[in-house]
Amino acid sequence: MVQHTKPASFAETLIEQETVGSGQLLDDAQRIGWQKLQLLKSGDSCPIGFPVHALGNTGAAAAGAIHALTQAPMGICAQSTLGAMSAVSALSGDVETIMGSPMPLAVMLSTIALSGERKSTADDRATGGIRFFERKLGKQLAEEAEVLHSVPEPKSRKRRKEPEEPHRIAKIICSEPTVEGLISHMKNGPGTAFLANDDAAGFFGGHAMKPENRKKTISFFAHLFSGTPYGRPRANGAGDYIEGIPLAAHLMFQPYMLSSIYGDRELLEQGILPRILPAFPPSTMGTRYFAPPDPKDKATVEAFALRCVELLEFFGLARQTFVPGNDFLAHPRPVLRLSKDALEVLVEFYNEIESEIGNGGKYHRICSFASRATENATRLAGIGTLFDDETASEVCEAAARNGCELMRFYLASFEHITRVAGEGRHNAHAEELGRWLYGNLKPGQTAHHDNQVAQMGPAAFRNHAVRRAALDTLASSGWIRFLPPGTVVDGSPRQLAYELHPNLKTLI
Repeated sequence: MVQHTKPASFAETLIEQETVGSGQLLDDAQRIGWQKLQLLKSGDSCPIGFPVHALGNTGAAAAGAIHALTQAPMGICAQSTLGAMSAVSALSGDVETIMGSPMPLAVMLSTIALSGERKSTADDRATGGIRFFERKLGKQLAEEAEVLHSVPEPKSRKRRKEPEEPHRIAKIICSEPTVEGLISHMKNGPGTAFLANDDAAGFFGGHAMKPENRKKTISFFAHLFSGTPYGRPRANGAGDYIEGIPLAAHLMFQPYMLSSIYGDRELLEQGILPRILPAFPPSTMGTRYFAPPDPKDKATVEAFALRCVELLEFFGLARQTFVPGNDFLAHPRPVLRLSKDALEVLVEFYNEIESEIGNGGKYHRICSFASRATENATRLAGIGTLFDDETASEVCEAAARNGCELMRFYLASFEHITRVAGEGRHNAHAEELGRWLYGNLKPGQTAHHDNQVAQMGPAAFRNHAVRRAALDTLASSGWIRFLPPGTVVDGSPRQLAYELHPNLKTLI
């Protein structure tokens, strides 16, 4: 067998040169045959624009105004607006499905965006009305408690200790709860709850998602989404039980978490992510030049906040005065019915999706999400209907079409996000190997061979196929370059040998 000698490394070609800066190092590396050094991306945003008009008249105007004031991506502004609309409308009751059974009006959302995209600013504008309602209700509850405690208790020889009344709270929004904390929040709150977090790393990486709690948390969210009663009895007779209290959600996180969340098989297959409507909007950074705020936009956002307060008060009173029918099968909460035309639109959408989720279909790869598309489209249609007209008794055709259009956007987003999450998970795996190579070997000074990783590298790369896949990814991004088979390294010819890019330190 003819043995090839290792070609001169990059460092060896510079022995006789003077010391140069990193910029020239990179230029020289490219000149002598190195591929351009690239970051291993966690995933690109979804290029499809958010159909803002499908939020209805009130929602579309609010999202547009928030976008104009904050210059955050329109997708963030629309998601934040829809989250607030959902939390408010859910207090009204349930909506009828195409099968005739009722379900909560609440939807769960997720938004992926870089730090600095003004997620918090946009969300604060969208939820301002809900927070004002919380302060107003909190003041009212405090005054009621003060009056109650000012009444002297009757004196009696034998006083039986009465069970304490549950402590009512005014909060709708919560950010990072445990399952137990969220149950308490929902039981004692105003009748609707909104899990909103502009940095959901704390939720997905917190107590609720620890290995010992994950399945419990996922099951809990599945119950809340479907609207089924949730009970946790205890041996001492105590326990928690909630029914008829909807939970809306809007969780925002950065792209670096994409692979760990949307690449997690358990989260995908056990059912929490297929219930969440995602958006990954393109960045607006680099285009957000200063512009004085338009008073019309400020007035629109204030009008949206006022609308949230009005609807929370209206729906809260309607729930208190609602009297269910005498039939023992009568639904205990108000139900927004589907008009004949809306039903036809949603049935057509259902059949369209169903035809594409089988083997070879457009949505087969995301069938767990697509199978819930009509249900979520119905919820979205109900939210849009009530936010524009709180007295509506049924979902109209236009709202149903808007709900279907929104779901087509979410279907495309979910397909894109799960695909780039898989790629991102693969890239993160390769980056782990690349960092180990950089920390343990010498870039640009010598060649290395496959057995070094197999014998001394991280345990995850002891398998040849896994190791080779990671090395191929590193090579395609310029982190390493393969040497000809038979290159002599450490005194022996190697079938798989490579060099590290001499300027790798600029990325690590």
